[in-house]
Amino acid sequence: MNGSKCEKVRPRFLSKIDWELLKCQKQELINMTYDTGLTNVQAEAIDGITTLLDSIQDFAVDVMGIDEETVFKIG
Repeated sequence: MNGSKCEKVRPRFLSKIDWELLKCQKQELINMTYDTGLTNVQAEAIDGITTLLDSIQDFAVDVMGIDEETVFKIG
């Protein structure tokens, strides 16, 4: 990393994420968990993926400095 230690960290693969699309896709996954036809394994898999997405979003806001509304807010 060039520059000061305070420079924002922007991993290349995270810099290419469409945050608007990601938050909509995450919401769709959450909506799927309300489907009573899911098995416990399927529901746990969806929960695991949404937890991973939460962590990625937290990193984007806390470390990369991306605006919280861009990353989290639906609307």
